[in-house]
Amino acid sequence: MNSLVELIKKNQTLNEFNMTNTNGQLLGSLYNNRFLENDDETPIVVEDRAEWNHEEGQGISYLQKTFKFAMLKHQLYFINEAIEVCNQYQHFPELMITENYVDVRLFTKDINEVTDIDIKLSKQIVDIYSEIKTLY
Repeated sequence: MNSLVELIKKNQTLNEFNMTNTNGQLLGSLYNNRFLENDDETPIVVEDRAEWNHEEGQGISYLQKTFKFAMLKHQLYFINEAIEVCNQYQHFPELMITENYVDVRLFTKDINEVTDIDIKLSKQIVDIYSEIKTLY
């Protein structure tokens, strides 16, 4: 995964949202001149903790975390990048998208338990979120 900051610097003139870029790069709308004009607005509301909750219910043990976004384009970028990372492992989380929240549940479906792959993915998903929030 290329650094989001590097990719945005290369694409500073893009002003329209574009989901068709190759390799899942949703850069067209992540960077626009509106942010340069108004530094007071924070596009992402950062949660206090980066830890995941370990939950159990309905015979499943899973990692759960809710990510909150102030802008749809950041939410879509996050979802797309998370799916790209998960595709590399062929291990997919449950994603629940509600308004400006993305709820992520990670567990290995064959055994309904958290495994090492879930822990690796949880760290990479937090890295994606952290990369987005460092822009602002």
